[in-house]
Amino acid sequence: MVTPPGRLGRAERAAVWVLCRLLPVGFRARQRSEWTGDLIAIGGGAAIARWRYLFAAAWTLPALRAQVYRSGLDSPRPGGSAVRASVAVEMITKVLYVGLGLPVLSWFIAIPFRYVLLDIPGRFAHMQENPRPFDPMDLWPVDGPFVVLIPLWVALSLGAWAALIGPLMSTFVAFVATLVNPKYMGASRFQRVVWAVLGAALLMIITVLTFLSDLVPVLRYAIDRGLSAGLYGCLTVLAAVALRGLSRRRRMALVLVGLGGIAVFVTHQTAVGEAMLSWYLD
Repeated sequence: MVTPPGRLGRAERAAVWVLCRLLPVGFRARQRSEWTGDLIAIGGGAAIARWRYLFAAAWTLPALRAQVYRSGLDSPRPGGSAVRASVAVEMITKVLYVGLGLPVLSWFIAIPFRYVLLDIPGRFAHMQENPRPFDPMDLWPVDGPFVVLIPLWVALSLGAWAALIGPLMSTFVAFVATLVNPKYMGASRFQRVVWAVLGAALLMIITVLTFLSDLVPVLRYAIDRGLSAGLYGCLTVLAAVALRGLSRRRRMALVLVGLGGIAVFVTHQTAVGEAMLSWYLD
């Protein structure tokens, strides 16, 4: 049966509807119009060509979804058209994702996860009953094949320290900003490298000063027990609510990162958090 010119067959309309349902809400109307127009342009007598076009659209659907999320075209306006997140919004969200997200994730793995998984309270209780040399920090697997994971353990430890130490937390956020900002400002590759080197140097200086806190008494106040992470967490949650042009998934990701930063601070105000901190600072 030949489909009349200017119309789609029932099966073709159903296929377009299914494909559109697999796209973000704010992008469905635009893509439905494009696919429908292309199918009509192919012509009613070329059924094989039309279905070949639909199969090609289905094959490229994952790449299209990824491109839509990257470009920020997945947030609909009331009228049905999509609104793209501004350059400033893209920059802010990426800085918060990485600048707060990595320290929070590192803190979760390096401190509470290991504290529970390795039963640190039980180890200390056993050590009191059977006194013997025991290093509570010597619990990363580094023997045998695990030696290749030493850089990962170091990165997780430094990230956990960043979540606990105010100046280190702020410096890491600033370092991430030096990597993100030049890209959105249209800087050349040389300028981006210079910014990255300056940010890395600042991060190293603050890190060294932080670990010299035993030698410089005033630096001991830098360990704010996650206060800076909590403040950045509040800022991230506010950004998720206030920024325009973000998809629902991006907003939820920002909220989760923000709540993670708040959880770092709240956890270390409890008795269990105090015990975990004492163990980690040992």
